[in-house]
Amino acid sequence: MIKRIGIVLSSLFLVVLIGLFIHHKALAVVSQQTDTNSSTTFTIRGGNGSDTNDANGNEILKAHKTPSGTNILRLDASLNGRTAELPVGTLIFLHFPNGAYSTTITPNIGVVERPEKNGLPPSVPFGDIALLKVVGQGTATITVTKINGSHTKLPAGSAVYNNHWSGYYHTSGGPYTDITSQWTVPTASSNANDTYSYHWVGIDDGTDTNGDLIQVGTYSNYHPSTGAAYGAWWEILPTYPTAQGITGTVNAGDSMFAEVKQNSGTSWTITIQDFTQSWTYTSSKTYPGPGNTTEWIAEKPGVSTNILTNYGSVTFANDTQNGVNPQHNYSNDSLEMTSDGTSTGTPLSNPSSPNSLNDAFTVVYCTSNPCSTPSSPASWSNNSPSGTTSDSIQAMAASSSMVLRQALPMPGQVATIRLLLVIYRHSLITGLVPRGDLLLPALIQADLPARTSLMLSR
Repeated sequence: MIKRIGIVLSSLFLVVLIGLFIHHKALAVVSQQTDTNSSTTFTIRGGNGSDTNDANGNEILKAHKTPSGTNILRLDASLNGRTAELPVGTLIFLHFPNGAYSTTITPNIGVVERPEKNGLPPSVPFGDIALLKVVGQGTATITVTKINGSHTKLPAGSAVYNNHWSGYYHTSGGPYTDITSQWTVPTASSNANDTYSYHWVGIDDGTDTNGDLIQVGTYSNYHPSTGAAYGAWWEILPTYPTAQGITGTVNAGDSMFAEVKQNSGTSWTITIQDFTQSWTYTSSKTYPGPGNTTEWIAEKPGVSTNILTNYGSVTFANDTQNGVNPQHNYSNDSLEMTSDGTSTGTPLSNPSSPNSLNDAFTVVYCTSNPCSTPSSPASWSNNSPSGTTSDSIQAMAASSSMVLRQALPMPGQVATIRLLLVIYRHSLITGLVPRGDLLLPALIQADLPARTSLMLSR
């Protein structure tokens, strides 16, 4: 009897083990399925519909009107299968921060389209994969498909990962009313496909209720049919939902200065200056954003399936926010761009640690996996002066003009000369240095070895 009971118990134990094993395998299969292609769909009805519920009884999604009068709607995976009725002109933000995704619109024209202008894709807010616009009445379906093999694990390490932005991104310490930087326009390497890269400074990140972001920068794009394309642009979300081109010649190697500055209330000024081509664009804009964040960014613009231009490297130097040193911190502020916006994605663009003054850094296009870590740029004692930006630059220009005129450096005095050129470039912003002094850098470089002259020109 006891033996029979033992056999029964053993059999039951085996059944339980087999059941657990099958259940475990089922869980494993489910777990693996979460890492394969999955789609999220949204139905968009263009026009001023009055329906309150869809066929499934869900509430119809409606647009949110921002203070600037723009209608917007942010869609994410939690709204899968939902229907929205949106007025023509509504901006649609697709917010899918983790993973790599493709986006299709059916039909692809007439109801919902990508708001590109003159071939320039929009700069996309942080964590978004696309910015779309309702352009006509009718019905369209937006399908967001997660690309097979991409991951949604939380980022690891000291940097934050993103599939569109890399650089430095300050999310605390605001409100911010002013941001500046200087950089050299990078060369766009050739490619068999269209490629895009934006380099810019901005305030706000587009993630607040109104999708606010104000920014100005340059682009280094490549098109197989026409070659490399360079230029300057600005964008204000949600009012101007794509990059607005700026008239003015821009070439690879040009030295740029950019600033976004609040005058008062909703009055802001966007400035970008090309030292090499001797032009300046300054324009007053209306912007009601909160000023919560500041950004110095290399971006892959447009939809997430766009290809990032191989731009080599760019150094953002002499950075300021609210007129003072931003004190960049790699652990708190850096962004790394990967193919799926996670630490396990293919690296696309990485920032360096900041320089010793914490007001400059270099960002590089990744040509290997893992991506090589760029070196921090050099520091100068006058990089980011205290006080307001304009007042400090005026003081630097006034005190340095005579020094510049008398400078007759000997070969090898590279650090001193680079400092003088930084001060000189700042002086050009105010116009305190006579235009005849534009010959000064050439005179200085003529006294230096060829390699040093090349270094200075960068």
